[in-house]
Amino acid sequence: MARTEATVTSAWDPERTFDYMARFDNVALWDPGVVSAQAVEDGPPRLGSRYEVVVRVGRPVKLVYEIVEMEPGRRVVLRAHHPLLTATDSVVVTPTAGGSEVSYVAEVTLAGPLRLLDRGLQGRLNGVVERARQGLQTVLTGT
Repeated sequence: MARTEATVTSAWDPERTFDYMARFDNVALWDPGVVSAQAVEDGPPRLGSRYEVVVRVGRPVKLVYEIVEMEPGRRVVLRAHHPLLTATDSVVVTPTAGGSEVSYVAEVTLAGPLRLLDRGLQGRLNGVVERARQGLQTVLTGT
């Protein structure tokens, strides 16, 4: 399994920041590795909400993320299963004096014999999350 974490500060209040992060179709606006993202169902994010996310991993791959854990206003965990991998993205929003802080954790577990590639995946995931962190920082600070 490859795991990486990023922390980003936001001038937005915690409620606005959480609402933005929980709507995972927004991921296409800040993660350059995402080709497209859209909500499967209408309505606000809730336990069971699903998002179709197309990522570029050499070629476009469609993942369907589902909210599997949620503490409204504080924490959301999304998981996607694919024949090649399982991806879990966790977001925690913490209030700060100037707005909020977002802690973002991405975990990818390769399936079957592909697990032999886990070591190489860690370095690649670090780079992907760093670019996403920069994009998210730009969005949340308006810079």
